[in-house]
Amino acid sequence: MTPTITVIAGNTPVSPSPFATRIVSVRTSWDATASIGWSAPKPTMRSITQAFAEDSEFTVAQLIGPGRTQSLAWARQELMWLLRRQERWSLPQIGRFLGCRDHTTILHGIRAHQARLASKALEFAAE
Repeated sequence: MTPTITVIAGNTPVSPSPFATRIVSVRTSWDATASIGWSAPKPTMRSITQAFAEDSEFTVAQLIGPGRTQSLAWARQELMWLLRRQERWSLPQIGRFLGCRDHTTILHGIRAHQARLASKALEFAAE
């Protein structure tokens, strides 16, 4: 059974990113096992990044590397957002993992992705 996932931007539902499917299912399966008392390991930054790379057109090396094309930057910013939503890693920890980036770069990436989600929500609501 596949859970129905809706990403919320403000109070408006947004269709999930095509990259987020596997990430959400990893987290959902962990939450399900934790709720029945099983001790399953929490996903790591590396496992989340690998799952994200499998569902995107980019490799882990590209996501962590210095590339600056728009599509790569947007995918990396979505990955920053996903890692931060786990609520276990600080901005500096995420920055170190993603190629020694400064925490303010991670904060900018998260905010940029949230802004794109919000604009998609407005487009979705206008339809």
